[in-house]
Amino acid sequence: MRILCVNSIISEFGGVEFAAMNLAHGLADRGHEVHFLGAQGQKASLRPSDQKIAATGQDNLGKIRLHYRAFPRPYALGENGTLLRKAIWHIQDLMDPANEHTFSKVVHEIEPDLIILHNLPAIGLNIWRTIRKSGTPCIQVIHDLGLICLNMSQFRSGRLCSGLCFACRLQKWFRFSLIRGASNFSFVAPSRATIHGIERYAPLSSWRTEIISNPNTFLVKPRTWQESDRPRLLYVGRLDPSKGVDMMLRAAQAAQTMVPFELDILGSGMLEHSLRQVYANSRWVRFHGSVDQQTIADFMSRATVLLVPSLWLETVPGVVVHALFAGLPVVASRIGGIPEHIEDQITGRLLPPGDEKAWSAEIARIVTNPGQITKWSAACLVAAQKFDPRVALDAYETLIQTMVVHS
Repeated sequence: MRILCVNSIISEFGGVEFAAMNLAHGLADRGHEVHFLGAQGQKASLRPSDQKIAATGQDNLGKIRLHYRAFPRPYALGENGTLLRKAIWHIQDLMDPANEHTFSKVVHEIEPDLIILHNLPAIGLNIWRTIRKSGTPCIQVIHDLGLICLNMSQFRSGRLCSGLCFACRLQKWFRFSLIRGASNFSFVAPSRATIHGIERYAPLSSWRTEIISNPNTFLVKPRTWQESDRPRLLYVGRLDPSKGVDMMLRAAQAAQTMVPFELDILGSGMLEHSLRQVYANSRWVRFHGSVDQQTIADFMSRATVLLVPSLWLETVPGVVVHALFAGLPVVASRIGGIPEHIEDQITGRLLPPGDEKAWSAEIARIVTNPGQITKWSAACLVAAQKFDPRVALDAYETLIQTMVVHS
């Protein structure tokens, strides 16, 4: 079957990009002809061994054909713009006819049997209309709250939004008006919480919805942590206010006054510079910046626990599932789709999001209870089997077959 996957950025760095590429690779390995479209000029990087693909149009296995197209925007994703440039950017993303024209040419060239959409900023939300008109079956994979929120997280000024602002209501109305009455769309999310969160504001029940885990294949190394080791806590992710990393560091600093441990921070983001300055003289915390999967696997094999202090309604952080496969217990916020993946007191702990005192107390308790870590670690390996990528790919193939047959 010929499948066209679409995401703003073609990369294996970043949760959405990693999940999108894993799905594409998985379907290609099962014999499907897979094409992947990304926006040209966006910040992207693939595996070092795949640098040649930009020139050849194929990956190193020759199974995925990549397509880069230019969509008009005043600046690239991840860059900052003035209020005027931001307004122009979002208007172009919502309704610039060039988005549909460029995408239509790609669809005409490939003639896919089915289209799988991931995140569309920088490609254009109005390509939904192009797909509806074409009648091509389409699966929209939901990785965040972008269907209802312009900043994709319903998190602003350090807290969750109580509802949708005018701009978000407007873009949500426009977006769903593009496929009103369409029978060729389905929506897939890796957690029920995400579906329910969006359904509060958007009529997803008008289309088929499925809960399917991301079919991610993670690099895992044998666990070398031992109960006698000095406790090593680990954070992997963006250094962004919505991730709660600043709260986590304050909680860890308070716990440091009671028990000794080390904390490694893997990732970068808007808070990186300020956090490095604040903790410049703290020997117990180390910032490593953005790293590859090999480095993440190394740190996970030696860590005591993974900390996931998210404050926004996460679908499911890929690093949580990665930790389960690595046998690494997780201490995380009880928010969004995280409780669907971590069982409290079985594979780790679920704590109130943003509760600094609770986080500090739990960190201090965990690092003095290595026997508990050993039990949780064994349970993680068992729980990971629920997220076997082969099971997820089976579910995707069943949905794909159903949609193509009914089209």
